Amino acid sequence: MTSKEQKVYSGYEAALSRVVQRRRKPGDNSTLSDEENPDVDGKRIEKRLEGNFFDCPALQHNFALIMRSAEDEIRRFDRAARFEEDRAVGLEHEIEKLTEVCLAFLFLKLISKRYDIFMLCNIAILFR
Repeated sequence: MTSKEQKVYSGYEAALSRVVQRRRKPGDNSTLSDEENPDVDGKRIEKRLEGNFFDCPALQHNFALIMRSAEDEIRRFDRAARFEEDRAVGLEHEIEKLTEVCLAFLFLKLISKRYDIFMLCNIAILFR
């Protein structure tokens, strides 16, 4: 690589996994349960370093639900905004086409009136 490149994540989960990986230490034994890990105090300290100050599954579940519902709502609003943008572009295109049709109709109407006036003038000249 010749220069630094900015890493682009494709979603919230990818960015979250990056944050979790950054917080973990190289010798992390986070896959071991409390019974298998002899250093329970060390594990508790690691949890505090990671931001887990207490273990409350119900609260964590509620936070997860709130996060999921907020993410779903953001996705829904984004989808609706994209739909409305596409609809606006379609309506602008339709306005352009209808404007062209109206102008063509008015032009033909103007030409036909001039033709009628021309014909009336010729008829009036003939009957003089």
